[in-house]
Amino acid sequence: MTTILYTELLKCKRASILWIIAAVIVIPSLISFFIGFGSWAILDSPPKWSGFLVFSQSLINMLIGPPVFAMLASFLFAREYQEGTVHSFFLYPRHRALFFLGKLCILLLLITAIIGITFLISLGIGFMFTTTHLPYDLFIGKVWELLKIIGLQFLLAPIAILAGVLSRQIIAGIIVGIVGVTSSVILMIASTPLQYSVYNPYSFVTFIIDSPLESSLMIRGFGTLMTLSIVCTAISYYHYVSSDVQGSGV
Repeated sequence: MTTILYTELLKCKRASILWIIAAVIVIPSLISFFIGFGSWAILDSPPKWSGFLVFSQSLINMLIGPPVFAMLASFLFAREYQEGTVHSFFLYPRHRALFFLGKLCILLLLITAIIGITFLISLGIGFMFTTTHLPYDLFIGKVWELLKIIGLQFLLAPIAILAGVLSRQIIAGIIVGIVGVTSSVILMIASTPLQYSVYNPYSFVTFIIDSPLESSLMIRGFGTLMTLSIVCTAISYYHYVSSDVQGSGV
């Protein structure tokens, strides 16, 4: 398994996808910087800690994260098919299940790294512009929200994985992520009642951060997300480990 994880990391390192990962980290960080700078230069008042931390997390969780993480998921699972290297890839003396599990682990690692680094940069920018100490309760609360966001975004990923595995094209996962975010934004603009929009997993990952899980609607929404995640993972796993490589576009 260690060899598989190392191999997958090397593939990511050699791919242009690293520039996209860097952009995902830089964009929220730059916006946070300009928010802090604007508060001093234009409003002539120091920004509040909550503004820094809430904005960067919301941007990642609602708009930037889902399509980018969907792209990463599809990239990890469909790259060998699209580049025509799947024949030699499956000749390694390892069961395909280990490759599938290894790719999931790398995906979780990438999601955690992107969200975690963005959070740390936001903290650093906050220390640059704020004049008050970071409240301990606020810090602990945001760390807890950070862990929830990582988990929720990882649960969304199997939808894009399924699209990538079935189509054997990276673009399929990107489309899934964009459509998911677009549907969430449309529901929000249309002021769709929570009792309906919570069943959209891309909307749910937004609501759950600020809503108690004990709510019956939240439980239904989480159940929908979990069911969809498990079903998509199971179908992707079956197709990945049992299908042949013919017709893979090689």
